[in-house]
Amino acid sequence: GDNFSMVIGVSGSGDCYSGSRHHRLFGWERSSGPYKDGKNIFGVNIAWTAGDILELFLDCDHETLTMTNSRTKESRSLDGFKGPVYPCVGFSSSRRGAVISF
Repeated sequence: GDNFSMVIGVSGSGDCYSGSRHHRLFGWERSSGPYKDGKNIFGVNIAWTAGDILELFLDCDHETLTMTNSRTKESRSLDGFKGPVYPCVGFSSSRRGAVISF
């Protein structure tokens, strides 16, 4: 099925997701939308589903993170991150979950 939660983006803390906390996350949560510095900004989200390929582009010179869904070509950007950031992905479903930080 399509019943899962996922967060993708970069984090200033090296730990992007723990329980319901988004640690300094700049990115997107599948159901609740975009986050800036760990706070949901309730902006326009990108729709994605199981099997989609999501591309992230980090522009450090302009402090911008852009996510694109390669199937739909829909794209959104967030700006304003500061300091070092680390890529992160987290997901969970009713049966399993994982957090991947690089």
